[in-house]
Amino acid sequence: MMERSLWEKIGGFDEDVNFYCSDDVVIEQCKEFGVEPMLVVNSVVQHLVSTTLKTVNASDRKELTDDQVRIFNKKYNQNKFNLGV
Repeated sequence: MMERSLWEKIGGFDEDVNFYCSDDVVIEQCKEFGVEPMLVVNSVVQHLVSTTLKTVNASDRKELTDDQVRIFNKKYNQNKFNLGV
């Protein structure tokens, strides 16, 4: 969650990545403006165990996972999951 003013400041969400690493992209966008992520220890998350990925074929799954990580790695000069930049 973020305030609308921060969302406007970062120019909205970067849509170059739209599945895997989307949260990482938002963190990188916010860090550009000196806003670091924070931990909310009392939050509760219900994980749906890859519900979306179970509905797509193998090539689409790769596009939603590995390909998204590669885009993130290249754009933000990272090496998440050792998939390369």
